[in-house]
Amino acid sequence: MKYRTVFYRKKILKDQHLLIVHLLSFLILFSFLSISGYAEDNIVDITEAKNQLNLKNYNEALNTFELLILENSSDSIAWIGKGDALRGLNQSQEALKAYERALEIDPANPWTWKTKGDILQNLNQSMEAIIAYVKAIELKPEEIWFYVAKGDSYQSLGYYEDSIISYEQVIEISPKEPWIWSSLGDAYQGLNQYEDAISAYDKAIAINPDEMWFREAKANIYRVMGKNSEAITIYDEIIQKDPNYLEAWKGKGDCLNELQKYDEALKAYTRVVVLDPNNVQALKAKANLQKLNKLYGSALATYLIIRELQPDDISVLLSIGNAQLSLKRYDDALNTFEKALDIDAQNGWAWNGKGSTLKGMGQYEEAKEAFDVATGLNPNETWIWVGKGEVLQGMEDYEGALSAYEKAIDITPNDSWIWVLKGDALKALQRFQEALKAYDKALSINPDEMTAEENKKATYIDMNIFSFS
Repeated sequence: MKYRTVFYRKKILKDQHLLIVHLLSFLILFSFLSISGYAEDNIVDITEAKNQLNLKNYNEALNTFELLILENSSDSIAWIGKGDALRGLNQSQEALKAYERALEIDPANPWTWKTKGDILQNLNQSMEAIIAYVKAIELKPEEIWFYVAKGDSYQSLGYYEDSIISYEQVIEISPKEPWIWSSLGDAYQGLNQYEDAISAYDKAIAINPDEMWFREAKANIYRVMGKNSEAITIYDEIIQKDPNYLEAWKGKGDCLNELQKYDEALKAYTRVVVLDPNNVQALKAKANLQKLNKLYGSALATYLIIRELQPDDISVLLSIGNAQLSLKRYDDALNTFEKALDIDAQNGWAWNGKGSTLKGMGQYEEAKEAFDVATGLNPNETWIWVGKGEVLQGMEDYEGALSAYEKAIDITPNDSWIWVLKGDALKALQRFQEALKAYDKALSINPDEMTAEENKKATYIDMNIFSFS
C-alpha cells in the first residue's frame, strides 16, 4: 500500500509535466490551422475557444466548440477541443466519446490517441489505454511520452516487467530525461529489485539534483529494505536543501521511530505539524510518542487536536480517554469512554477503558462488569484479560484473577509482567511453589524484571525459608 501511495504522488508530479506537453501540442495545432487558412470565417471562434481552454473557462470553451461542430460536424479539431473542455469539467465518459469521434474523422493524429489513452487510464481501463498508446507510438515512434504513458499503465496493473520495457525504450531515445529513470526505479521497486531501483533513482538525481522527489523515492527504498539509517541520511540531504519539505520530515520521523530514537522522532513529527497543522498521521505519531515518554498532558492536548480534525474517529476518542486515565482524571476518562460507547456499544476497548477507569476509582464491582463485557467482545485481547485479572485480584478473588492471567498467557506466553501477576495470584492463594515457578518464568523472559525478583524473595519469606538462592 505504501508503494502505491508513493507511486501516485510521483505520478501527479510527472502528469503536470505531461499536461504542459499536451497543451503545447494543442497550441502548435491551432497555429498550424491559422497558417493553413482553417475556415477563415471561424478563425475568431477557434482562437476564442483556445483562449477559453487556456483560462480554464471550460463551460464557455465547450459551448464554442459545440457551435463549431454544428457548423462542421467533420471538424476533428473541434471534436478534440470539445473533448478537452469536457475533460476539464471532469466529464470523462463524454470526453472519451468526443475523442473517439475525432479519431473517426482523423485516425492518424497520434496525440488524440494519446489523450484517449489518458482518459481510459483515468477510468481505470488500463488495457484499453495501452492499446491507444500503442497506436500513438505506431504513428509517432519518436515521441517519448507515449512510451511513458504505456509504461505507467502497465505499472498500474502491476505488470512491472512490461513497464520496464517501455521505460527502457524511452531511455534509448532520450537518456537524459530524469522522470523516466524515476519511473524505471518505481517499476524495479514493484519487482522488489531494490538495488536496481536505487541505481535508477541515482541516475535521475545525477541528471536533476534539484528535484527532491528522486531523493525521497531513494530514501523510501532504503526504508522498505529496513535500512533506516541510510534513509535518514537522504532525508537530511533533502531537508538541508529544502527545510520545509514535509515528506522528508515525516519519513525521518518514521525512521527514527523504527530505530527507537523517540526524542528525535518526536522533534521530526513536531516539525511536520508546524508545516502542516492538519496532518493527522503526524499528529497521531506525535501523540503516541508523547504517551510513550509519559508526557500524558501533552499527549492529551495533541489527541484533542486530532479529535477536532476527525470527530467521527472512535479510536481518537479512546486515546483521549486513555490519556485522561493515565493522568488519573477519572471523571473525565469515564465520561470519554461513555461517549465512545454511545457511538459503538460493541467496542471492546471502550469497555476495557471504562473498566480500567472504574478500577482506578475503586469501583471494583462495576469495573468487573465492564471487563466481563470487554472480554466477551474481545476474547483474544491479552491486556483486556490482564485488566480483568487485576480487578478480580483487587476484589481478592484470586482464583478468578489466576484464571484471567492464564487466559492472557495463552494468548501472549512471553510477556514477563503477566507471569509476575500470575505469581502474585498464586502467592495470595498460598500456592508458593507454583508462584516461584511463575516468577522464575518471568525472569527467564526478562532477567531485569525486578518485581519478579522482589516478589520471589517475599514468597520465600512467606514460606519461612530464608535462603534466597
